[in-house]
Amino acid sequence: MPSIKNRGISTIVQATLIMALTVVALLVVWGYVKDLSNNFEKQLSPTVDCITQKSIATSACINSEGEILVNLDVKPGEAIKNAVFITKDESFSCSSNSCESCSLSEVEGKKTIYLNPLEQVSNQDLLSVRLNNCNPQQIYLSSCNS
Repeated sequence: MPSIKNRGISTIVQATLIMALTVVALLVVWGYVKDLSNNFEKQLSPTVDCITQKSIATSACINSEGEILVNLDVKPGEAIKNAVFITKDESFSCSSNSCESCSLSEVEGKKTIYLNPLEQVSNQDLLSVRLNNCNPQQIYLSSCNS
């Protein structure tokens, strides 16, 4: 007959308690790490957005007044926070705060930016377009159809 003094927690109960504490500890750590990673993605540099950015400049042309019209296809859920346009002699910068020598028009989700170059530009000149500080796009200028 076993004595009362030798009683203790059985091996099965010990193993169950250790596993339960391990699961609880893992859940606590996972909750903390997951919360940090969500905040971390929002604070990364804009280069991360360049990977997923689908908005592009679709075309660029020169109208009869000598303005350059740049058509942008901005995808739903994306915002163009800044855009830089470079011709052979000039550069234009448009951001949410200011637009130097340019104006913006939006019709049916298509954005058109009007650039007013000081120097004469011609057909087949290259226009470099950089949206949200991502890799530049090269577009050949053409004449706008009236």
